[in-house]
Amino acid sequence: ITVGLNGAKAGDFQYQIIDGNGRIVLSKKATITAAAEQHSFQLNIAGLHTGVYWLSITQKNKRWGQQLIVQ
Repeated sequence: ITVGLNGAKAGDFQYQIIDGNGRIVLSKKATITAAAEQHSFQLNIAGLHTGVYWLSITQKNKRWGQQLIVQ
């Protein structure tokens, strides 16, 4: 899936996918290289089981969150 980040800056960020029991099922770091207000990245969810998850993205002092429904 494609995930959009509004207000992110160039630099490193970390994202985590958390299952309904609060367990981190995926945690990765990535880098934004372009200087723009809107960024997007591809998130591979092929290994996730059907269910509801929470996507948490952190970059320095900013945090974004989004619910993911995998069918």
